[in-house]
Amino acid sequence: MKKAKEKIFTRKLAKKLTGEAVIVPDGYTSIGAWAFFGNRAIKSITLPQSITSIAHNAFYKCYELTKINIPAGVTSIGKHAFRECHSIKKIKLPKGLMHIGEHAFAECVSLKTINFPSGLTVIKDSMFRRCNSLSNVTIPGNITSIGNWAFCDCPSLKEIEIPDSVTNIGDGAFAEECSLESIYIPASVVSIGKNAFCCSPVLTRLPGIADIIVDDENPSYSSIDGVLFNKNKTILLQYPKHKKQKKYVIPDGVVSIGENAFDWCENLTEIVIPKSVKEIKAGAFNTCRFKSIVIPEGVERIGNAAFAQCASIKKINIPASVTLIGERAFNSMWSLRSIKVDPKNPKYSSANTALIENGKTLLLYPRCSLYKKYHIPEGITHIAEEAFESCDNLQIITVPDSVISLERAVFASCDNLVRVILPDSIKSIPSQTFFNCKSLREIEIPAGVCDIDKNAFDWCENLSEINVSEKNANYSSLNGILCNKDKTELLLCPKAYSKNTYSFVIPDSFNSIGANCFSDCKYFDNITIPKNITSICPGAFGKSSVNSRLTIFCYEGTTAHIYAMSLLFKYRIIKADDDAYYPKTSETTRIERNRFIKLYPCREQVVEAEVMEEFKKGVDDLCKKYGLSLGHDDLGGSFKIVSGYDPEFMQWFMSASDPNAALNIWHEACKARGEELYLYNPSHVYHDRYSSYDYDEEMGEYWLPGGMDVDMSEIEEDCDDTQEKEI
Repeated sequence: MKKAKEKIFTRKLAKKLTGEAVIVPDGYTSIGAWAFFGNRAIKSITLPQSITSIAHNAFYKCYELTKINIPAGVTSIGKHAFRECHSIKKIKLPKGLMHIGEHAFAECVSLKTINFPSGLTVIKDSMFRRCNSLSNVTIPGNITSIGNWAFCDCPSLKEIEIPDSVTNIGDGAFAEECSLESIYIPASVVSIGKNAFCCSPVLTRLPGIADIIVDDENPSYSSIDGVLFNKNKTILLQYPKHKKQKKYVIPDGVVSIGENAFDWCENLTEIVIPKSVKEIKAGAFNTCRFKSIVIPEGVERIGNAAFAQCASIKKINIPASVTLIGERAFNSMWSLRSIKVDPKNPKYSSANTALIENGKTLLLYPRCSLYKKYHIPEGITHIAEEAFESCDNLQIITVPDSVISLERAVFASCDNLVRVILPDSIKSIPSQTFFNCKSLREIEIPAGVCDIDKNAFDWCENLSEINVSEKNANYSSLNGILCNKDKTELLLCPKAYSKNTYSFVIPDSFNSIGANCFSDCKYFDNITIPKNITSICPGAFGKSSVNSRLTIFCYEGTTAHIYAMSLLFKYRIIKADDDAYYPKTSETTRIERNRFIKLYPCREQVVEAEVMEEFKKGVDDLCKKYGLSLGHDDLGGSFKIVSGYDPEFMQWFMSASDPNAALNIWHEACKARGEELYLYNPSHVYHDRYSSYDYDEEMGEYWLPGGMDVDMSEIEEDCDDTQEKEI
């Protein structure tokens, strides 16, 4: 017999239906994929009895949909079909329904009840995940499997009975926000996934599972006092997160502590591990509140992140029996001061509280060690991932010549780290090596480095100089900015570099700007890009929405012009020979900026202004005569450019017959408003604050010769101690 042709109600047809209540015409056999996706107007839908299937994503994100009928002939509902239908409270599923896809009703936050047809055998992954109101669920005897995260984050679900037809319970099936206080595992269940009943007390203050009870006839699992074990009670699989007791003694005979077995057990403050234990699996005690832990002799393997984020433990002793310590086993232990290894251990050792493997790899330095300086022992060749992460007491780290490799984020988030001495033997600086090192101001790249990841210095908010050894064959530095060896590509401008200036001119010698080069430089008002730049990598200036202060000065039709337009950056087209916009230079303005910033350790920030074409000729002559830029700042911390954007500024100058007089009037107006006017050029800095410096009669301002060194302490005495200092 010839199969009837399927007639699909497509998204194109669905768009023709308007209003809050819609009716799908008779004759169609399937609601097509994405048919009503994102329709926020529809509140009710009537489907014809001819419909036999609903495809994936058919009603996804129909936020206002409150009523829909599922025809009796429907046998299949695709994945995500009703996902995020926030207003649906009840759906009646037909008896003949055989298949419901993953996430089909996920995030239906108003759904209170659901029925399961007799033909359905599997509750697929995340089918009811984050159904906040779901409270009435009866799982029938035809269901054999409950998928991963099926009822995860269902805070209104206070009780559920798992029938003896179920053989499999997936990962996280009843995890996260949960009001179930106990769960009963029937004899039929032969497989329970990871974190099936894991509910974090920190994420929710709901009652949560405190007891896991297993049928005595179950061939695979057992329980003792509400704690889940394998049948032989040699593996402790899950300690319920919401048990109230403070101390727990693991039964003698347990050989293995399962993955995430005690994860987030915040009520436990003490645990006793018996000598029978040979293995502590990954994440077994992650984020526990123990103040101390004894790892007994006999333990051979400690898994990845086994004790990670145990914030109260101050010391760890590694017995001689341990032959394997997984990655990040003791990371993010915020109170950890020392790690000691039994001298008889053939594989692991400790040196000045640091954990070392095979005498070659430094695995971890304790987060709360009191040392301010640390010299990594000679002979170490490798430093593991996040080995010094968040070691806030450390200020200086010396890496010996024996070290040849660093892994990711080795020194990340060391808040007080001011200096790291790297040897020539280092070949690579990986991603996030110095991530969020807030006190790091400069770094020296040694001669041997041939690869620096673009994210190596992310969030180093005070890093202003990246200097490179002259012997390095791959990299160089131009006044603190990282470049390739022959200075044709700008690779990375340190984040704090832009604190020292608000305007930057890229020299003519460069033809390329690397990925993320200026993405962190949020203080630049403008960057001038020459015609020579023919390549600008994605993300070179970050996102225009984040770096909204930046204006790109560029030539019309150039790579920079196209880049600025396509990524919605503010930009200005400059004339070919306009020195006011584009100074002819083969060097950056670094020297000028250093001389300038030395004068202002206080919170005041100077905003450069452009010499606009609209200015009267007298103003233009004055600026050209002295090589000046004009600017002022609001001492409250908000910045504004003094230019054609400022009507008050323009009013003063447009009406002035004497530019010098106008300048003085504006200066007085700024002072009256609690602001200051700053004038500076490459060789002189003018500021009326410092009366101890030479007085320029012609300008009526005090000035400091650009080459003179400034005693910072002398200037800081003039500053309000309560003000934040910018250096």
